[in-house]
Amino acid sequence: MNNGKGIAFIELVIVMIVLTLFSSFIVPQIGQAAQESRISGMCRTLQDVRSYITIYKAQHKQKLPGQGDCNWENAMCGITDENGNKLINVSSDIMQLGPYMKKVPVNPYNGLSTIDFDGVPGDNSHGWYFDTKTGQFNADNSVEHWQL
Repeated sequence: MNNGKGIAFIELVIVMIVLTLFSSFIVPQIGQAAQESRISGMCRTLQDVRSYITIYKAQHKQKLPGQGDCNWENAMCGITDENGNKLINVSSDIMQLGPYMKKVPVNPYNGLSTIDFDGVPGDNSHGWYFDTKTGQFNADNSVEHWQL
């Protein structure tokens, strides 16, 4: 005993044990929550971009982004005509379509916003994967996430 003038060694050890046990339960849960948050964010992004591609296709004679005279990013983030051609001089007599996105989003797993066109899906070489024949848009950071 310490006669009330401070913390006894045994009390200090007990507090350290309690804190260690507490942190051993909390830290994994925080890590799991962060993982779930990144998956959720990535799924929302995939859903959004897939919706934009569907709208683009409906407004551009069933053509996919990048099938006009501009590349995929310019088609999705710029202003085009119904043939998918980038409009530089915007006039009132031409139907203006887009932009569908401000910019290509960042994949929360690898921090990349680049797109792999018809490459190897899920190889972590880019943030996203786009199949120019089917219009399929997926995450490219892992095979597991590519299937989402």
